[in-house]
Amino acid sequence: MRAGREELNHGVKLRGAILVHPFFSGDEAIGNEVKYPEKKAMSDRFWMFSSPTTVGLDDPLINPMAEGAPSLSGLGCARLMVCLAEKDMLRDRGRVYYERLRLSRWKGTVEILESEGEDHVFHLFNPTCIPQRIRTLKFPLFLLSSFHSTTALSCLLLFHKLRTI
Repeated sequence: MRAGREELNHGVKLRGAILVHPFFSGDEAIGNEVKYPEKKAMSDRFWMFSSPTTVGLDDPLINPMAEGAPSLSGLGCARLMVCLAEKDMLRDRGRVYYERLRLSRWKGTVEILESEGEDHVFHLFNPTCIPQRIRTLKFPLFLLSSFHSTTALSCLLLFHKLRTI
């Protein structure tokens, strides 16, 4: 949000961003949070401990949809991908964020990518699993899709070559 309001150092412009299993919360439990109250409680305690100056679970820093949060239409990039995991307790908050951003007056493109049968940060425990390989291929395509097709193809070929070294 800040990149949409302020100029970044050295004239840097964000073309796109990828949120991988975003850590959003809120006072009221929704979706999977209702099914897993112990996980929600642990997540909430983590937020309160790691952010001692927070105003709580509806702080815009952890709940960008909270009352008083900056408008999502001010997001400072042209493309955003939201990656979710089916079994992630935080999945539904990511979905709400995706929907709110899609319906806001933001001028960018938003995509959602959900990994079926997976839990929060599964890729850290199994970095070579099929869902992670799919994401590894989709990430550069997503970020490069706003460039000229020749540039995107050159970058993708370079990315593939670097991965096989």
